[in-house]
Amino acid sequence: MKPSVRALILVASLLLMFPIKARATNLEWLGILTGFGGAERETGMPKNFTECCIRSGQPLGKATGFGGVHALGLIPIGPFGVQGSFQYKNASGSQFATTFGPLWDFTAGKVGFFASYQHRNTFDQGGSSRSGNFWWLEPALDWYLPSMNLSLRYIQPVSGVQRHDTEHTSDFESFIARRYDQPINRLSATASYFPPDFLSLGKDNLEATLGVQVNSFAGPYSQVRGAGVGPVFGLAMMPAQNIELTLIKGTVDNRSRYEIQSAIRFYFGKSLPGLSPANSPSLKELRRKYMEASPYPVSSYTKCCGFRGSRIPTSAAN
Repeated sequence: MKPSVRALILVASLLLMFPIKARATNLEWLGILTGFGGAERETGMPKNFTECCIRSGQPLGKATGFGGVHALGLIPIGPFGVQGSFQYKNASGSQFATTFGPLWDFTAGKVGFFASYQHRNTFDQGGSSRSGNFWWLEPALDWYLPSMNLSLRYIQPVSGVQRHDTEHTSDFESFIARRYDQPINRLSATASYFPPDFLSLGKDNLEATLGVQVNSFAGPYSQVRGAGVGPVFGLAMMPAQNIELTLIKGTVDNRSRYEIQSAIRFYFGKSLPGLSPANSPSLKELRRKYMEASPYPVSSYTKCCGFRGSRIPTSAAN
């Protein structure tokens, strides 16, 4: 059995062990609409950097800005629920993604198991385009303390490397740049703290998040780039009823990969009061009504093959 598959089974088993003695409670209908924007670099420094990466137009992975929208819905079925989300993201092309799966509320937290899919059309620095389809599986756990949420996530790709060939020709040489797109795995653990009261925001309406992540520590891509380790951080607030403002949310690792974004989020639900701010749920209470979806990490690398040799222009020969 592959190490990555064993890790997925181990994490899923551990998550299911935590709530076995807890009392279940009912979930609620919930909808969330989010607009976001930021900057990212998915591909980091390779172990064996070659000049081919430069000549093919993808030396270290292109840092890009992005924007998009995200919609999430939760349908309750007693103590269980079905959660699904859809996302569009514009980053060096277009990306369409969805995450769906069951979850269980056990009063002290939630446990879930999700499948994620992404289709992307990407434009390289050289102007060429390519498309790909990727799948992940994700066991997830949220544990609730009086003023803190603890979260554990593991995403495991179940789709393989996707290859794209591009021919590069000049007066001096001709070669094939072979581009590999690989969905990567990620293990992350975070703690979100909600201060009892902060200025005029009221109780539990400010969230500070800090954690750690490990990227691409198993699978084919780990042999090229190696594992990446780094922090997870965020700061969010609820300035108005059922409206969340994410001031910053980011991940960084030691392989030069990062994603940093800001967002605005609107909550909709049957139990969310429309005209009674005094009874409206806090940011902490809203966060505990669903489970946050993981990102969709895909990293790429380039190899040169099919060299046809150097060619000297006629003008240079004379």
